[in-house]
Amino acid sequence: MQRALTRVLWLGASFLAESAVIAILGGIAGGLLALPINGIVTSTTNWNSFSEVAFAFQVTPGLLVGGLIFSVVMGVVGGFFRPGGPLGCRWCKP
Repeated sequence: MQRALTRVLWLGASFLAESAVIAILGGIAGGLLALPINGIVTSTTNWNSFSEVAFAFQVTPGLLVGGLIFSVVMGVVGGFFRPGGPLGCRWCKP
């Protein structure tokens, strides 16, 4: 019985590790895709009042780290609650 439980735990840990690695790769790719818009200024005009609102995009290291942490957390949560995952999500099986 203990061997079966150990196998289930290792299987669950492997799914969590896989989802964390995929999330890290996605976070890195998202950060790299966000870098080209750093410093771009764009604006929009309200034609009723003739006012203009300008946006200046700033990609800072803090935002990149925050985005990477967010992607890893979301990946681990998604791997934890996958169908038939470590929590045994029976209601979400196809």
